[in-house]
This record gives sequence, structure tokens and C-alpha cells, in this order.
Amino acid sequence: MSISTALFSIAAILLAAAICFIILGLIQKAKEPKAFFTSHAEIEKNIIEIIKQSKRSIAIAMYNLKNLNIADELINAKKGREVLVKVVVDAGMAQEERDRIAKGDKIAEHSALTRLRQNGIEPREIKSASQELDDEYMHHKFAIFDSEILTTGSYNWTYKKGGEGKTYDNIVLIYNPEVIRKYQDEFDRIWKK
Repeated sequence: MSISTALFSIAAILLAAAICFIILGLIQKAKEPKAFFTSHAEIEKNIIEIIKQSKRSIAIAMYNLKNLNIADELINAKKGREVLVKVVVDAGMAQEERDRIAKGDKIAEHSALTRLRQNGIEPREIKSASQELDDEYMHHKFAIFDSEILTTGSYNWTYKKGGEGKTYDNIVLIYNPEVIRKYQDEFDRIWKK
């Protein structure tokens, strides 16, 4: 074996090792999930920040969406940055709001869902597959931002007076493309109902 062939072989091995270390480094630098607990103000702040950073799409499946601050930020995303915003809510919760409006409830007239509708975001109301059963709900609580960030957890996007609620809630931010894809498939399935 000549010296030039040996040097070429060593260079090829070193290059392959360098590529492996780079790939391993990229894999290890993937974002880890983040969890937030209890404080509605903290959870709301994180959701609003993610909405502000969204550039293309937001898909929301939320059992109960009453948070005006989040609704306003969704409207800003749609109108200001032309982000595609899709919202799915439980039909029973939406009907409850309409019933309150019909009874003259002025607060309900300015609710999050009403505000979204008035600004071109028409939430789809999903009743479970068995329309006759009153005890079935669209009970998801997740959102997908730009197909890159998933939020999921127990937190309904509701408003708590003073920013603090009387419930223990959580959200988890997930950046894993495979997990996000599964949630997107579920969103697409219920969106088509």
C-alpha cells in the first residue's frame, strides 16, 4: 500500500467519524419536551408566545375555549400574518354559549368563540359519533403550531379571573415530528366530521 493510499484511507475514516459526530450532535440537540403546571397565567403566557411565533398554521382541538387573550392573539395571527387558524370545539360547550347569548347574557355576547367568528375564524363544533348520547364530548385539549410544536395537557383555554384558577392544570410542549404527525392526523380526522 502506498503512502498516498494510506493517507487517503485515514482521511476517509476521519471524515466518516466527523460526519457521525455531527449527526449525533444534531440528534442530541433536538428540543426536549417542556411542561408547565398549575398557573393559568403562566400557561396562557406560553400559549400566547407560541401563537405570536407561528407563521403558517395553527390547528386547535379544545373542549372549552373561552380565553379572550388567546382568542385575540389567534385573530392577530390570522389578520396580521395571514396564519391559517383552524379551531375545533365541543358542540355542547358552544351550544351552552349560544344559550347564554339567547338569554341576554352580555358577557357571552363578547365571548372568545363569538369574537373568533366575528373575525373570520369559524370554529367547527364536533359532537361525538353518537349524536343521541348527551354524555359524549369532543374532549381533546391540544394545538399544533406550524406542524412543529404541539401543546397538550389538561388545560382548557379558559379565562380565570385574576389569572389564577382553582384547578390544577398542565400543558406539555412537544417538538417530536412523529408525535406531532399523529396529533395532526387526529385533528384532520375530526375536522372532516
